[in-house]
Amino acid sequence: MDKTKKLGLTGRIMLIVATAFWGTSFVVVGQVVNSIAPSYLIAIRFTFAFIVLSIIFYKKLKLINKSYIVCGSILGVVLFVAFLLQTSGLLSISAGKNAFLTSTYVVFTPFVMWIFSKKCPALMQFVAVALCLTGVGLVSLSNGMTIEIGDIVTLSSGVFYALQIVLTALFVRNRDPIALSIVQFTFVSVIAWLYSVCFHEFPSDMSFDVLWRIGYLAIVCTAVGFTFQNVGQKWVSATSAGIIYSFEAVVAVALDSLINNQPLTAKMIIGFVLIFVSLFVTEIRLPNKKMNE
Repeated sequence: MDKTKKLGLTGRIMLIVATAFWGTSFVVVGQVVNSIAPSYLIAIRFTFAFIVLSIIFYKKLKLINKSYIVCGSILGVVLFVAFLLQTSGLLSISAGKNAFLTSTYVVFTPFVMWIFSKKCPALMQFVAVALCLTGVGLVSLSNGMTIEIGDIVTLSSGVFYALQIVLTALFVRNRDPIALSIVQFTFVSVIAWLYSVCFHEFPSDMSFDVLWRIGYLAIVCTAVGFTFQNVGQKWVSATSAGIIYSFEAVVAVALDSLINNQPLTAKMIIGFVLIFVSLFVTEIRLPNKKMNE
């Protein structure tokens, strides 16, 4: 296996691990979002993540210059909006439904990338997106799905997550991904604190049960998860990354079923299979007609 393929494999493994962590966050956030305003949850979560990364990778701080600040601030604003919409959606809909609607970034990512690169996605990427969304729908949606305000809010987050995935792919190419993560987390934290102070009262009574869950979200799902994203996307295309990230909905629903003792149905199992197939389909490259002539 040559170096390029090894880096591509390493990148995919890192994105899969990050996706697994993010999948668990849906259930954890759902457990604490009624105890603390979504914006405060984001502020505390990303502040802890920023502190952890800055301590562990303090040598990376010297790499930060104007370029990192500009790119990190843009990523920070987009990620804050995405998180605020997604977390707010959990106030009125289930974790599984929220996970499915969030994962619509799989659909939006190729088209957002198209806007920036002026290059139409390959046919098999469209096929993979269709398979993936069908699978996620089978896994996550109940028979009686209705359109609610929480659905619209969460669906909107999918657009911003797609934008964040594409911008990450563009910004991380010639920059250190860990240094970029530190700047990104800084801006998310600052924006979240400002927003929270302006629109919400600080939670006066947070139990240990809530605090350890916030700690898990900050260290595992944020510090580790988003750093893995920034590193992994140096070697994985934005569209392929979006397909991999859709697994978070599968993890969310599976964990939700396990905690609530809900058995997996045949419909859900078929959905799992379709999502796995979509991961392989996105890597298929059809032969170029000109090359064959």
